[in-house]
Amino acid sequence: MCQKHSTYDDIRHFHIGFYYEEINFEAVAFNLIDTCEWHLYFSFDDYGLVVPEECIHSPRDEYYGYFIFSIITQKPENDLKLAFENWGMLYLGINVYSSSPVK
Repeated sequence: MCQKHSTYDDIRHFHIGFYYEEINFEAVAFNLIDTCEWHLYFSFDDYGLVVPEECIHSPRDEYYGYFIFSIITQKPENDLKLAFENWGMLYLGINVYSSSPVK
């Protein structure tokens, strides 16, 4: 059963990204200790992107960027990538099915 805690597990984290042709964006997901909850961070600055209004007031880590969303999953290897791709399509205008930014 999943429980919420406020501390990240130092050992469990994933680097999740879009790696299609010219698209190369990466987020980092951290697991909350003893839970199935993951928090994703994305550094808009590293890619020269404007921070969306929805993220401006989110927690920010100096190395990993802004907190963008959380997900509860027992299959992080699959679900984190899909969730980040969906987020990228919505907030970054990336269409992972055509491998190019949405116009």
